[in-house]
Amino acid sequence: MPAIKLKTKVSDRILEKALDGLEAEKALEAGEAKAEEPAFNERLRPPSRLLPGLIGLIADIKATGEQTVADNDPQEEKRRTQDASKAMKTLPAAERIAAGHGYDSVMIGEGHVRDIDSLARDMDAFWRECVREKDWDMAHEANDLLARLTLVESESWH
Repeated sequence: MPAIKLKTKVSDRILEKALDGLEAEKALEAGEAKAEEPAFNERLRPPSRLLPGLIGLIADIKATGEQTVADNDPQEEKRRTQDASKAMKTLPAAERIAAGHGYDSVMIGEGHVRDIDSLARDMDAFWRECVREKDWDMAHEANDLLARLTLVESESWH
């Protein structure tokens, strides 16, 4: 069975931005930076309260993505790709996933230490924060990542 290869370009960029924000927050706490400094404000996105969940989500996917296998049936693999494509293009899909109403448990793996529902809610909150900040590129990528990482296996997607 072929492994599903997840694209990590988006997640790498978001993780890098999240880690930059974490470093900036630590510098503020240590008195090495001021909150008013433009460099600090630019680096402190996404919001610090979402960083642990966001970083955990990305780390989880990177750790398990290469181990995930698709059915040996090429048609099934094609259908899953189409479902993921639909999910990536619709906010309702992301909201459904974030609400815990459906995701492919195979994508995360058994015995995983993180709760995918809470991580998906964190990612959804991050998306909303990006929209409030009018950071459209990051909002699009956050929604894309959320949908890409939580493929829904449901008849409602056809």
